[in-house]
Amino acid sequence: MACTGDGHQAQVFHRAGERLRARYSESAVPAREIDSRRGYDEIVERPSRLLILAVAFCVAIAGTLIFGFRAGRHARRLHFENEPIRPWMSVPFIAHTHHIPSAILYHAIGLEPQPHDRRPLRAIAREEHRPVEDMIRDVERALASAGHTHPTPEPPRGKAP
Repeated sequence: MACTGDGHQAQVFHRAGERLRARYSESAVPAREIDSRRGYDEIVERPSRLLILAVAFCVAIAGTLIFGFRAGRHARRLHFENEPIRPWMSVPFIAHTHHIPSAILYHAIGLEPQPHDRRPLRAIAREEHRPVEDMIRDVERALASAGHTHPTPEPPRGKAP
């Protein structure tokens, strides 16, 4: 700003400087820096809004990832829980997905429980010289007697096309 020789303008800047000095007298900011910080309040206010926005965005992203992971895990669990018993499934896998002890299923197929047996039903049936379909039926009966049944799909409601 050019100096016009007007004393009024000098007084206005002097009073503004005094107000800033009074406002920041408790801080460790030197007086000559206070004079150069005419828009200090506006400068400080913008980064705090930006910081709040950035934190809110990070929280939203984290929440989306967490709930997305949980939804995917739940969907996979429901998929395996409602899947029919197949020959490739092991007894511990079937017991785990249906939330029952594996000992119940081992007794249903006529075997003693083995702690680390990961053989599929197909291999067990071959070793026992039994049809795998009979073994699957025995496992399904054991699941039904334990209180877990496979849901049957409902026919669609409404008018037929």
